[in-house]
Amino acid sequence: GAHVCFNADGPQAVDAFHAAGLEAGGHDDGRPGPRPEFAPGYYAAFLRDPDGNKVEAMCWTGQTGT
Repeated sequence: GAHVCFNADGPQAVDAFHAAGLEAGGHDDGRPGPRPEFAPGYYAAFLRDPDGNKVEAMCWTGQTGT
């Protein structure tokens, strides 16, 4: 499947995206939280839609990414 990423306004928006996606029938593929393995300040959540596509919301917190 595809991987689609949305740029969120902040961590609260990432959290809300994840909660709404689960409520709409998506499957958790990574709870909201920091992802320092990607880049400093990277905060994201991941879902799988019913077709198996990975859908992500992310934002930068504190330090900017590279």
